[in-house]
Amino acid sequence: MNKLLLSFILILTGCNTGLVFSEVSMEKIPSDVQKSIKSAKTENGCYLFTDEGKDIYVFLNGGNVIPGEEAAFFKEVKIEQHEDTLNIYFTENKTSEYSNEKLKHQLLYKITPHDSYEKIQLFRNGEPIPFDIVFGI
Repeated sequence: MNKLLLSFILILTGCNTGLVFSEVSMEKIPSDVQKSIKSAKTENGCYLFTDEGKDIYVFLNGGNVIPGEEAAFFKEVKIEQHEDTLNIYFTENKTSEYSNEKLKHQLLYKITPHDSYEKIQLFRNGEPIPFDIVFGI
């Protein structure tokens, strides 16, 4: 039994890519990244920020609502590494309930990569899309 448990732990450890990601608040990120994100807040879209090659930030912004149109909100963010590619998946939905505070119209994720990536791909509702702007800070 102990050998089986040890083998299982070794397999899981071997599969770990070292990729760490989490949703963060603006107050918890470096000031230079904060400034870039503040400039991006004026337009809805998907933004990628790199912090001197250390961390990657992904900002999903649907917070600018045009009167009479539905507002975008985001959920189900998943980030995976596949060989030398970082894949970022999210679900975007639309609503006319502008005041529902449970809906996330803006999301900010910090990704601490274990490796460098040749490609970073973004997928909205399963479909590949480009980032609106990529910032190198």
